Amino acid sequence: MMNELHRPEQAAVRHILTSPRLAARCSAYVREHDFDWDGLLAEAQTMSGGEQLLVRIAYDLWQANGVVGIWELPRRLDRANF
Repeated sequence: MMNELHRPEQAAVRHILTSPRLAARCSAYVREHDFDWDGLLAEAQTMSGGEQLLVRIAYDLWQANGVVGIWELPRRLDRANF
């Protein structure tokens, strides 16, 4: 049985938010077992379009609400974020 603390979506979200392009802007909102989504989404408003998309992807992985269309990945992420 998968431990709640080691869910695949948690690992995926943490991987995105701690990536070199986002780590400095997101570290204050990444908790040990959860994420401060209100803070992350507010912080994302001042990020580049690609960085905003990565935060929204992480949010979508966590919430599973379908807020990101898969079509956005190749069209909106620049080379550094892709």
